[in-house]
Amino acid sequence: MPPLNVALNVALNEQWNSFRRTLRRPRTIVHPVHTLPSELIAEIFIFCLCQDGENLPRPSIRTPPLSLARVCSAWRTVALSVPELWASVVIGTWRSVRDEETEAKALTEWLKRSGSYPLTLKLVDSDVDINKFRPIDCKGRVLQTILPHAHRWKSVTVLAPTKCRCYFEIHATLTTPGFTPLLEEFRFLFISNNPLDTRVSLWFTFVSAPQMKSLYLVGQRNCQFRLSPLQNIGQLRELHLYSVPSISECYNILDHCQLLEILDVLFEAVDNTPPHTNTNFAPILLRSLRVFTLAIFNLDATPVLDKLCLPSLLHFDVHLSKYVNTSHECISRLLHRSQSPLQTLKITGGDFYGNDADIISCLRAAPNLDFLAGDDSIFCLAVVESLRVSANGDTHLCPRLRTIEIIGFWRGTHVDLAVLAPIVVSRSNMARNEMSSVGCAWPIEVRIPQGDIRHVLSHPGMSECIKNGMSVKEVYPTHRSDDWWNHAPEEPFRSNPLALLMGESGRYL
Repeated sequence: MPPLNVALNVALNEQWNSFRRTLRRPRTIVHPVHTLPSELIAEIFIFCLCQDGENLPRPSIRTPPLSLARVCSAWRTVALSVPELWASVVIGTWRSVRDEETEAKALTEWLKRSGSYPLTLKLVDSDVDINKFRPIDCKGRVLQTILPHAHRWKSVTVLAPTKCRCYFEIHATLTTPGFTPLLEEFRFLFISNNPLDTRVSLWFTFVSAPQMKSLYLVGQRNCQFRLSPLQNIGQLRELHLYSVPSISECYNILDHCQLLEILDVLFEAVDNTPPHTNTNFAPILLRSLRVFTLAIFNLDATPVLDKLCLPSLLHFDVHLSKYVNTSHECISRLLHRSQSPLQTLKITGGDFYGNDADIISCLRAAPNLDFLAGDDSIFCLAVVESLRVSANGDTHLCPRLRTIEIIGFWRGTHVDLAVLAPIVVSRSNMARNEMSSVGCAWPIEVRIPQGDIRHVLSHPGMSECIKNGMSVKEVYPTHRSDDWWNHAPEEPFRSNPLALLMGESGRYL
């Protein structure tokens, strides 16, 4: 019988040899991801790709779906078999590394992989600098590649200079019956960087888009839009149109778009047009309109506002001409006539020496108001007193008001930020007074022009309000700082038309 230590050594050697043979044995390692069926992988790809509807896919190996197809042969097979992955694309982002012919060939293959799926296209370079955009950047070959697929267009976005061939080619497609039966959203941004350009009037006719629900026509400087015939836009739910040359054309558009839910319109008088337009309009009832953004330059808004009734209005942003003293009374009449559950109200411009009672009347017509913004023509002493809650709990306006924005540096003046203190402090005290029968929303948020934070904090009682939960934010002193249709007042509004078109904020468009 061998010694015990010898027997143990033999046993250990046998176990070690067995372990080494196991390591050398060929084996197949199956990762959990490889056990998923192809259908489930396809759904995961679609889910990941569609989470950000604004950042459409680009023909880059670093972004999906091309990056997914480069992982392994199985994933490539799945990616190529799902046309939905290839139904969206940003066109015109490759010019730094490829020529136009290569771009057209790549786009042809991309569209081929999309099968018969409805297309979402952006003919624009998202990295383009508006101030450097030139007509030579327009890619005619790429445009000719997408035109044969017009019957599959679902959403189309185009950025082009005013003299670009894109307008003529796409307009010809839209005016041909039956060419774009699936089109639901159309966005066109024209850019003119030459201040000497003559005024351009661009006509759009949507004969071939019976399902279109959303329309964006955005121009810079000398560009104005006209729609004809108007009978073809009656199905619109969302309209962003600027600029429009006259009050009459704006009225005619509204008269034919009575299903609108979101309306954003800017119009100004063309050269040599009288600032006042006296036209007899019939009343217009827009039952579904929830968001209304209106900017008027060199014109009197009264003829249109006096004929509108908006019973569902939630968000109203109006900028009145600073050259034509439009009275705030027309806004008051609109709000009282509509009896809508208004939540956000922003008023800038208009009659600087107007009647304070008109602004107070606007506030009385909005008992559900949550957000109030305005310039120095709005936050006058009488309005401040109407928003202030007295110590004995007298009836006050806008009990649900939570956000106040002061817009400064308007018309060369500065809003006196002292107006904030009596409003905020009185509402803070009343909201924290358990014995009071008057209810006030709290905490409140105050938005002030950038650089004025110290001015606000110097007023008595404001520091105590901040300790109790009030927040103070600084915003750029611009009269167009909000995005009403996306309910995101902190986002920049219309200061960058390219951002508006591209939706780079990730929250709108």
